[in-house]
Amino acid sequence: MFEFENGTLETPRLRLRYFEKTDLSDLYEYARVEGVGEMAGWMHHKSIEESEIVLDMLMKSKSSYAIVLKSEKKVIGSIGFSDSKEGVEIGYVLSKAYHNRGLMTECVQAVLSYCFDELGMDEIYYAYYKDNEISKRINKKFGFTFVKREVVETLGLGKKERVLTVFKNPASLELSQKKEAKVKEIKESKEEIKDEISRILKEVDTDKNEKNIEGYSLLDEPVLSDKSDREIEEKIRELKSVNSFKKVEFNEELLMGLADKTSNDLSFSEKRGKSKLKLKRLNKYNKLAIKELYTRAFPKEERIDFSYLSLKARTRRADFVAIYDEDEYIGLAYLIYYKKIVFLFFLAVEERYRGRGYGTRILARLKEAFKNRAIVLWVETTKENHEGEFENLDERKRRKNFYFKSGYVESPYGISEKGVRYDVLEIGDRCIKEDEMHDLLRQFFGKPLYYLYYVLM
Repeated sequence: MFEFENGTLETPRLRLRYFEKTDLSDLYEYARVEGVGEMAGWMHHKSIEESEIVLDMLMKSKSSYAIVLKSEKKVIGSIGFSDSKEGVEIGYVLSKAYHNRGLMTECVQAVLSYCFDELGMDEIYYAYYKDNEISKRINKKFGFTFVKREVVETLGLGKKERVLTVFKNPASLELSQKKEAKVKEIKESKEEIKDEISRILKEVDTDKNEKNIEGYSLLDEPVLSDKSDREIEEKIRELKSVNSFKKVEFNEELLMGLADKTSNDLSFSEKRGKSKLKLKRLNKYNKLAIKELYTRAFPKEERIDFSYLSLKARTRRADFVAIYDEDEYIGLAYLIYYKKIVFLFFLAVEERYRGRGYGTRILARLKEAFKNRAIVLWVETTKENHEGEFENLDERKRRKNFYFKSGYVESPYGISEKGVRYDVLEIGDRCIKEDEMHDLLRQFFGKPLYYLYYVLM
């Protein structure tokens, strides 16, 4: 139950303390006046004996306090606390002889400050009877807000209607409002993400996969071009029957870019002696290899959810590709398309094939395939004056020089993703503006994830 420290609370003019036997005459003096008790829900006292019984109950209670006017050393009222189903509720009464002096306002202010500042309570409830205009004014002055109206049984006055109000701790209220705003923001973000996923699903390229997307994983079937679907499916059935499935060489070489997806003008193969470099779209045969390399090659804080990238790759806005040298899987690339821009979002080569020139060959082939487009990519910044010193500065410089050797040049602006700063490199016959880079990201991720990754962090 509620209790003041050491049983007392001081204000400039008042002292709140437990009732004592010597308070009987003061109690009877204000309690016998008609209208005092009635405003608080009990009948005024008819005799001092009645006041003595009430005083005995008040002394046994640890939640009722006498209001003492310090200048007169006299009890002029009481204030009490009770537990209700809503929370801690206060109630008070003041001698009629001391109305209109601001004493009860001073008392309530001290109690509220103690409850909020010392006890850390979030809220205090107060109820007044509808015909109690004085309590109503005090209630309004402090800013108590309406909770409900209810009819209750009183002490000797029958049933009366009272108004329950609440006053919230300003600090807790501010925190609560921030939490509510955050919850609202999260709910709105979830809805926006749902809308974004719905939009992605509507954009799934039927040239990549004609099957209904509902009811099965988007990655359950390989992505095959329209021209070769029937031929490849027949070949798969034939080879499965003779248990030589591993010998299948799929005719699904990647034709990059929006217009290129249905065109046979571009061959994405490169012959160097006996070596033939191939890039194939994500399908159920290479999915595991792509996912494992993606997980190993990029730190967790740099990765985007694999399922999300895979889903996006089913649209005309992106491609997730596996890179092969003849039948050997050597690496992966993730490409995002926007107008005349190709964004090389991720590029990785298997550990055992690194240092053999595959990275350079891939970059050269991309440049040839997209000769009419600009290609852009990011590398961790090497600008010490911007981010301070880096433990892996030499490694960052080597990585950037690798791209410089392939003809990439550095843009004048950088990009921050989830708080990590990147330098922007590009190649092509036009310069990519910073606004275009952000437009590309907004289109690909949608507003919720774009703001999460590139604005709020």
